[in-house]
Amino acid sequence: MVVVSGLQGRELLGRYEGGAVLTISFDRGCNVINPGPYKMAIGGKFWGKRGEIWVLLQILAFVLVIWSPAGSRVRLPDPIRWIGALLIISGLVLCSMGAINLGRNITPFPIPVNQGSLVVGGAYRIVRHPIYGGLILWAFGWSLWSGNLSRLLFSLALFGLLDAKSRYEEAHLTRKYDNYDEYRQRVKRLIPWIY
Repeated sequence: MVVVSGLQGRELLGRYEGGAVLTISFDRGCNVINPGPYKMAIGGKFWGKRGEIWVLLQILAFVLVIWSPAGSRVRLPDPIRWIGALLIISGLVLCSMGAINLGRNITPFPIPVNQGSLVVGGAYRIVRHPIYGGLILWAFGWSLWSGNLSRLLFSLALFGLLDAKSRYEEAHLTRKYDNYDEYRQRVKRLIPWIY
């Protein structure tokens, strides 16, 4: 297992469990220059063969939302906290319905599964990425409920990340499914009826 320790210039730095250092260099287009033993694992691209880096960044952002420093808390008025509670519940429902509706098509990666089909029913009638949208609603709701300002900033970062990941994913969905462009024209991306 490799633990990523950061980016330095155009190098991804990491450390094997045994202590040996791993360095992956990439050019401006995110093409790996010296992938070392991870050439097969990441498919010659920084984003990974299936988009693994998106999943790692998503997990990191989600963890930061959950375990934000408590020092930046403010006491918000109860109506705002209750809006937060509503967003938490809405986010959990939207995320769950999206996962259920996807069925065998579900994958954490932005590259669609090989034998999958385009899902446009259920939660996918109101938003193209209900799982991402649900995570975003939950994160902002948790920020409001807890009154944690750093959590709110990490929620904004999660929103930006999932928006970028959804765009990357949609490039692949458009290539795979002929009717995806028509679907994209009539259904919002992440937040039902809004965005």
